Amino acid sequence: RFRPYEVGIERCEKEIIEPPFRFVHNQPLDHDAETMHFTIAGHIHPTITIKGPSGDRITCRCFVATDIALILPAFGSFTGGHNIKVSHTTRLWLAQPDGVAAITPALAKANYNTKG
Repeated sequence: RFRPYEVGIERCEKEIIEPPFRFVHNQPLDHDAETMHFTIAGHIHPTITIKGPSGDRITCRCFVATDIALILPAFGSFTGGHNIKVSHTTRLWLAQPDGVAAITPALAKANYNTKG
C-alpha cells in the first residue's frame, strides 16, 4: 500500500491555486467559474487509439486540452488509461518517452474518427 509520507509527501491538497492556474487531481471538465483559473488535472490518464489504413491500431498516452483545462497523461508504467473521444474542441499531444508531439493537426487533416 502506498504511504505518501514514505516518499516525503506530508499532506495532499484538494486543489492548489497558483494564478492563472488551478491544479487538481480529479477534475470534472467544467470551468472554474468562481475564479476563472485554467485547470490542470490528472486522474483520467487519457489515451488515444489511432487506427491505420490497414486496420491496425496503436494506443498512446496523450495530453488533452480544452479552452478551460489540460488533462495530463499517466506518467507511470503501472497505471492504466482512459481512451478519449476526439472532438472539435479538444487539442491533443502524444506523450512519448523522447518528447511530446502535436497530433491534433494530423487528426483534423485526416478527418479522423477515433475508437470510442
